[in-house]
Amino acid sequence: MGRDRRQDRSRLRECARVVTSAGHSHHAADVGASGRLRIGIDGTELGALPTGVGTYLTALLSRWTQQPDLELVLFVRQADHVPDSVARADNLEVVAGSSLLASKAVAWQQLMLPRLVKRAGVDVLFGPAYSLPVSAPFVARLLGDLDSSGPATVVALHDLSFERYPESFPTREGIRRRWLGRESANRATRVLTISKSSAAEIESLYLVPSERITVTALGVDPDFADLEDLPDATELLEKLDVSRPLILSVGTLFNRRHPMAMVRAFETVQQTHPDATLVIVGENRTIPRVDLEAAVRNAGLDQNVLLLDHTPREHLRELYKLAEVFLYLSDYEGFGLPPLEAMAGGTPTIVLDRSASGEYWAPHALALDSPDPERVAQAILDVLESPSLGLRDHERLAQVYDWDETAARTLDALRSAADEPRHRGSDS
Repeated sequence: MGRDRRQDRSRLRECARVVTSAGHSHHAADVGASGRLRIGIDGTELGALPTGVGTYLTALLSRWTQQPDLELVLFVRQADHVPDSVARADNLEVVAGSSLLASKAVAWQQLMLPRLVKRAGVDVLFGPAYSLPVSAPFVARLLGDLDSSGPATVVALHDLSFERYPESFPTREGIRRRWLGRESANRATRVLTISKSSAAEIESLYLVPSERITVTALGVDPDFADLEDLPDATELLEKLDVSRPLILSVGTLFNRRHPMAMVRAFETVQQTHPDATLVIVGENRTIPRVDLEAAVRNAGLDQNVLLLDHTPREHLRELYKLAEVFLYLSDYEGFGLPPLEAMAGGTPTIVLDRSASGEYWAPHALALDSPDPERVAQAILDVLESPSLGLRDHERLAQVYDWDETAARTLDALRSAADEPRHRGSDS
């Protein structure tokens, strides 16, 4: 038994080896030496194909790296996951763990990240993707570390989809997400979220006091609000090999986003517009799985429907410029970044008047009360006929939803957390 524990400790110590961009590591004794706030950031979500959280974190980093009064320590599983746009910043230190755990995001976060954080000596640790290393006290005891205290912590819980729609997640993943979400919310010094509706859910479901929750709406990149630098429609149509009118949808495919309803609605639209194209961008994570490829094939729409798991951001801008209608038929969202990007760039949009989509986008888009395919088809036809139905007061969206403001409000929350008396459950 004793030998097993020594072996466990040895493996975990091996996991704690650090490689930094400067070739060295910081220790707790270094904290405060420069008088600058030292922020640790969990970069687990950064990678070759960034998700919405990856886009969010990259936007924050691009702004924080311009602030010389900050010291940023970005913890990643692989050094090449760091976006080129921020990798060489003077105030950013990249810390990558050398371990087999790097291939497993959750194991890396829970077992390796706590050791990296302690070595780096940060003032506050930011978890931008729903969770914190809540196993840290256990890992510390396993390693014989009597001082298991850690920095202040801030976690971003963008929504509680894993609580509201547990059937949308594989069983083990759902259990893990719910446990980590609840534990992280209750241990964190502060909790960030991206809409009032999500804040109300975190307060009611996780019993987090409202004074510990901060709402920081997301932003739209200026290059998505201004598409004038792109080639004209004729050139883009030829490049992307699509025809118009173009109906576009972007976002990971879950059942709550009604992908089959979009295909069925398009089938009806095509009867009026036989040259129309439907482009759906997003990895298919429907449970039970919706076979969109088969549905498209059986409807004889192979030449008119394009299903893409992912597309580079520049290609996405081109699709936004070409699209006559943007569809976002979601029953539940924490915010809804794709419809913001679409409308900010001038694309008429159709959403469901539910959760954060109703809170943020119903005033600007055509908001439906049902994802019924016939109703959606008629809405598409109506917007094709009168685009203003799906695009109202959109010019101000890029000013209201600004990544600079998101970064500033998030930084304010991190500063406040670092200055606050430690929340009793926030040990990391």
